[in-house]
Amino acid sequence: MNNKTNIIVGVVATIALILGFVAYNKTPSTIVGSAGQQGPKGEQGPAGRDGVDGKDGARGPAGYSAPASPVLGALSGPDLPYPYLSVGGVREWASKVDMTTAVSSTTCSILSPVATSTIMYAGASLSTIASTTVFEIGYDATSPNATTSLLVTKNLTLGTQDTISASTTNQIILSPNTRVNYKVGGGSVAGTVSQKFVGSCTAGFRQLSY
Repeated sequence: MNNKTNIIVGVVATIALILGFVAYNKTPSTIVGSAGQQGPKGEQGPAGRDGVDGKDGARGPAGYSAPASPVLGALSGPDLPYPYLSVGGVREWASKVDMTTAVSSTTCSILSPVATSTIMYAGASLSTIASTTVFEIGYDATSPNATTSLLVTKNLTLGTQDTISASTTNQIILSPNTRVNYKVGGGSVAGTVSQKFVGSCTAGFRQLSY
């Protein structure tokens, strides 16, 4: 009986010894320590290469055509259809008339502006001279056949062509609506001649009052 008990005790002791040895040699569990501090940020790396260009987008709709710019005050040519031109507020008048087709000593008569003015020039161009006579240009007349203050005279020869002109270096003041008369026959008098003269007359005025 004692031997049997001793055997049992010995077996139990042996088992306990083995279990203790195993427990002693077992790898202990890893102990997790506290988290360390974050390291410094590294330098930025070099930029990457550009990507491939994308495809062109779809074509947009056509735009609207702009309206044509209006033409403001344009003239079709170099001729002005007005009796005067105003530059810097100063009006200069000009007139051209054909000689009368009637048989008369007054071939032309040009009316001065409706305001006080001065004569800048006066002239005549004759393509047909009907007789040998004197041609006169006078101013400050009250009517086409009235006596005038003489501006210029010239002798004409039958069958020729001629021109007569006068420009004023001294200021000649004209009252409003007076006339510059172009006469043949001499003497600055009213009358008639036996034949017609063919040509044209011109005059220019600078307006003085407004």
